[in-house]
Amino acid sequence: MYTVLSENIISHDTDQYPRLKKLFSITLFVRNFFHYSPLRGTNTLKRHNGIVLGMKIDDCSEAKKYHLTLLQQHYKSMDAAFALNTIYIVRHGIAEDANFRQPDAERQLTEKGRERMHEIGNRMKAMDVAPALIIASPYVRAVQTATILAEELHYANDIIQDNRITPMGRYENFCDLYFEFRSSQHIMFVGHEPSASELTSRICADGKLRMDFKKGAVCAIAIERMRPVQGSMLWYATPSVLRT
Repeated sequence: MYTVLSENIISHDTDQYPRLKKLFSITLFVRNFFHYSPLRGTNTLKRHNGIVLGMKIDDCSEAKKYHLTLLQQHYKSMDAAFALNTIYIVRHGIAEDANFRQPDAERQLTEKGRERMHEIGNRMKAMDVAPALIIASPYVRAVQTATILAEELHYANDIIQDNRITPMGRYENFCDLYFEFRSSQHIMFVGHEPSASELTSRICADGKLRMDFKKGAVCAIAIERMRPVQGSMLWYATPSVLRT
């Protein structure tokens, strides 16, 4: 899981959980002004100059619960002070396997995928995620994902479908899409890979951030510039974390 935590929060909170220093291999992404660089370390948790952009923890229920708690506690305070608005980039849930007999756009969520997206939406509701607008790729699996999240988040407006966030959607086209709906304070975009990770990287790190955007994962970003769209990652949560 990724979450925005200042070095003081990391230094302070992990002192209360000493086993984190011993049990988990971590990856820290540090933002130093306009420079992003990955800092990898095993069995260590150190302070670094700059702002910690994110933290990825190995798959462990204790770590998941700890960091989900941190995420819930600090989410509102971490919303960037100068943000224009907040966007959520969501990858669709588990879908049917690709089949040459079926157009890719018609692949649907599996039963497991639907169940997990309900769990993820329920957790996001508990985290006070409340989009004013949901925009989805017109592909069936993305629309189904958006519909489930809309239900769990008590979203009452229409879900907008737009071709600019299909699997091969381009960052430049996304910038135009965002600009059209920039007046909404919280916007959720439900799409696909590889565009989800590409958009996140271009918005948050000028294309220098590499990430594995899981099916059902969610990334919250504070937008700080409209054209081109740029901002800071508030948090990134894998589906396993959100289902804890």
